[in-house]
Amino acid sequence: MNYFYNMNSLLHCLLLLFFTASSIRAFSQDFVCQNINFTKGLSSNSVWGITQDNSGYIWLATSSGVDRFDGNNFLFVSKKNGLSASEALDFFRNNVTGDVYVQMYAGKLSVIKNSLVDTTQNLKLSHFYSTRRLLNITVNQEHKSLFIYSDNIIWETDFGFNILRSIPLHQKPGQILLLFYNKQERLALVRHNNTELLLCREVKGVFEKIANYKEVELPTIKYNSVRNGSCLLFDSRNSIYSFDFETLKLKHICQGNAEISGLFIDSDSIIWYGKNDGVYWLDLKNQSRNGHLLTGHIIGNIFEDKYGHIWITTITNGIYLISQKRINNTDLSGITGKAQTAHSFFKDDHCEIFGFTNNSCAQIRKGKAELIRFSTKEIFNRVTTIISDSGILLMAHEFGVFNLNTRQNCIRGSGLKQFKGIGKNLYATAGLHGLITYNYRNQEFFRADTLVKSKVLTFEKINDTAIVYFSSRGQFIINPRTKTEQPVKFTSGEKPGITGYYKKDSNIYAIGDDGILYILKGNSLIPFLTGLFSEKESIRKILIDSKGDFHAISDRSYATLREFSKNKFNDKVVLNHKNGLSHTLINDVFVRNDTVYIAGNEGVSSFKKSDIINRFPEKVIFTQVTAGNIQIPKAEAFFKLNKNQGDLKIEFHTIDYNFPEQIIYEYRLKRDGEERIWSKTINNSILFSDLQSGDYTFQILACSASNRIKKTKISELRFRKEPKLLENPIALTIIYITSLVSAVCTGHFLMRRKSRIEKKDQEVKQRITQLELLALRSQLDPHFIFNALNSIKDFIRKNDITLSQKYLDDFSLLMRITLDKSKNRNILLTEEIKYLSKYLSIEQMRFNNRFRYSIISADVPAELIFIPSMMLQPFLENAIRHGLIGSLDYEGYLEICFEMPDENYLLCKITDNGKGLHDIHESNTKSIHALHIIKDRINLYNSSKPLKISFEINNRPDGHSGVCVEILLPILYHEND
Repeated sequence: MNYFYNMNSLLHCLLLLFFTASSIRAFSQDFVCQNINFTKGLSSNSVWGITQDNSGYIWLATSSGVDRFDGNNFLFVSKKNGLSASEALDFFRNNVTGDVYVQMYAGKLSVIKNSLVDTTQNLKLSHFYSTRRLLNITVNQEHKSLFIYSDNIIWETDFGFNILRSIPLHQKPGQILLLFYNKQERLALVRHNNTELLLCREVKGVFEKIANYKEVELPTIKYNSVRNGSCLLFDSRNSIYSFDFETLKLKHICQGNAEISGLFIDSDSIIWYGKNDGVYWLDLKNQSRNGHLLTGHIIGNIFEDKYGHIWITTITNGIYLISQKRINNTDLSGITGKAQTAHSFFKDDHCEIFGFTNNSCAQIRKGKAELIRFSTKEIFNRVTTIISDSGILLMAHEFGVFNLNTRQNCIRGSGLKQFKGIGKNLYATAGLHGLITYNYRNQEFFRADTLVKSKVLTFEKINDTAIVYFSSRGQFIINPRTKTEQPVKFTSGEKPGITGYYKKDSNIYAIGDDGILYILKGNSLIPFLTGLFSEKESIRKILIDSKGDFHAISDRSYATLREFSKNKFNDKVVLNHKNGLSHTLINDVFVRNDTVYIAGNEGVSSFKKSDIINRFPEKVIFTQVTAGNIQIPKAEAFFKLNKNQGDLKIEFHTIDYNFPEQIIYEYRLKRDGEERIWSKTINNSILFSDLQSGDYTFQILACSASNRIKKTKISELRFRKEPKLLENPIALTIIYITSLVSAVCTGHFLMRRKSRIEKKDQEVKQRITQLELLALRSQLDPHFIFNALNSIKDFIRKNDITLSQKYLDDFSLLMRITLDKSKNRNILLTEEIKYLSKYLSIEQMRFNNRFRYSIISADVPAELIFIPSMMLQPFLENAIRHGLIGSLDYEGYLEICFEMPDENYLLCKITDNGKGLHDIHESNTKSIHALHIIKDRINLYNSSKPLKISFEINNRPDGHSGVCVEILLPILYHEND
């Protein structure tokens, strides 16, 4: 025996008694409350009143004002937005007009019409509370009138707040709690001396007593429960009553367990009430079903919307939403003494079994609960499978298989992943040990054969001669008799992992870890079902019940497809924590007799398949339409855009409090009746730009992302875009003729202008050519050539063969470089430096080395950049000829330095120690023909280029004799730039 280790018989008995007593509680109704508070967008956690308007919006009265909720977003309305005061208390709804009246803390009223505050009606109401405090308002649908209550008078008005009559409250026999019509008579429920409830009839402006309800003490009407023909009230003893306006009967419903503030009876005959310690509920059809929610919270109000959801407002933590009330949730605390996570579940006609994640399970048989432990090992040891076969109950856990009949581990082993029956008295296990078969005889298991020795994660029997399994090596089909294998292929080409196999009739389904359900055909896995859950969720387990309905779970959601066996995949229902399940983590699903059981981290939830629905939103609502920065009022009706309003933004949403799947919008914009294709979006706004003139119809609907049958009706906006001036036919004709004449005149002018420009460009090119020839001539100056040849002749005469030969080589190279430079307008800086060096060496030899020179370019990438050619040599010639550096009575010196002041320019400094300028304002350069040519070239260059050439000639700034020339040249990166 492996259960109740280390317990004596006395403790065993006490524990059984405790389980027996608490097992009734284990299956009481526990509603799941979804909390919505300040952190989710609510303006204040202190919420008093609640109602719903005709559009489906939930309205909440808070200490800050009023909130409108559409299931996803809040719209906050305050005194700044038109409310008559800053703090709201309650709502009263006019079922005839759909208007909502807000009771403010300051004793004032505000009106909400068409889901917006009606400031016009608010002003009209102001005379009702000029000197009085408004308390309540009730609607008389049959007579289409309102009763507005203040502290000393009641007015009866029409729906436009025009006063029909007034009733003073200072008359006997007491304080009027509620006025109503009984056929054509006006009757009143009156609290007399705060001790009893009277029913009075109005006769000639005076109320006469016609009935007395003495059992009611200090009665209070619950106004938000006033419906057509009846209302709820309670007294100081927390007794709850209903009063029928037609039969005039007061009926005691139940006795409350606590003080009452919020009070409501929902459509399922469950009464909800509470005040300072949460909410109590009682099923009036079966009063043994009751409970207590939100312990410690102060309750403001309780309300049921038109979808059957229960809303509870609190003064401490916002609001709570209860949906899918027919889901029975139990945390199993009645069995274990605390909330328990159930990993698996099983139920038959005799018992219920819960598999836990803490080395134990629980079994309830004939109302008695017992706890069973499988192992004394203090490690994680969860129950993976519970099956019933041939009269035995078997439970697989990670360290073996437990027989619930004999209370013993019948199969032992670690790392067990799966356990299934594969034939009559034949079973198989899969796990770290491989795939092993067992025979069952005489209530014992005997190992039969090892089919696979390596790790097997999941398997399923196909027929008597084939088993499909998934291992770390992949998917295979094995013949148990011959142990021959064939690989399983994926028709999609991908090879996802398989988390489980499931057999139903002759079909084998495989659950892929990619979220796709596959079906096995031969030895191929074919994609069969996709999009069952959202993209972030994958199928964990599937089950097809006896009715042919499909059930599946992911880690967080449950989904069902009804009539799945008939290949109907559209009637889908999804449940998760958002719309009624207590679990945020789901472990197992089990179906028996049309009841679905879901095991998870909050115990077990159960429900009838027929009771569960997903209410899809009813319609798409337009929240705002703007043209540019201008909001279009009353956009539901036809509207116009003027000729300058080309951009239109349409904002919309659906009212969705608990639909668990993503909603997709399909829309189209038709112009002048032209059909357009439908587009899709998941956003809540669409921007149309550059709208042309015409009549437009914007259509939109919402549909489920995974179930295209679930969709709303089409919502429409119609509008007209007025034509611009250019879209007017007469204006277009005038503009066309004017444009044609202008085009002819402009063309004629441009042709003449082009001719003039081309002529001028030709003249400029000719001038550039002339200047380049002049520059070339200046560099091939006859005087220089004559002097050079004379120097060569002189060297030859002196029989200085070496110098004459070097001079002649340098001279010929200089001539060749000069001619090469003339072919291109730009030259590499390295070539320019080479040319200047040759020129200066020849001049140096001609003057018998009477001067020396240096060229500095270390910080400049001379091999990468180009400069305009034939620009620098005339400045050197000027230094030699007019600076006389070769004829001084001291050694002459000439320095050429290249620098880069920035990435666009090259600065060339030429400095000599010659005679200098006699007059800085009257430079000798005027007499130099080459420099005049350079100036003309520079002017022509600068007129057509963004980067300009400039130069300056001055005496040396250091006070020594000589001249400093600074030439700023643009850096070029191509020889033809």
